[in-house]
Amino acid sequence: MAISLGAQTVIARSSDGLTFTRESTLSFGGVPELARASDGAVRLYVCSGAIVAYRSTDSGRNWTREQTVVGPGFNGHQIVCDPSIVAGTDLFIFKSG
Repeated sequence: MAISLGAQTVIARSSDGLTFTRESTLSFGGVPELARASDGAVRLYVCSGAIVAYRSTDSGRNWTREQTVVGPGFNGHQIVCDPSIVAGTDLFIFKSG
């Protein structure tokens, strides 16, 4: 699970879905979204002026910045955020202003 603390993102784990333990606090923040990549890696999307993707190949213990997925000023609109992957598709949705 990933939750936002403003400019930070907290990664937490649970074996039963009821009790969570904080795994790490990341210095990159914004509204987070976690997704499993087709190769088994974990991808974290955060919004911080743009939507940026980070990738973990060790189940979320370490992260590497991948790319800016949606830049600021996308289609002439400011990004408001809430990045979300549509399950079972290659679609990515987010709010803009």
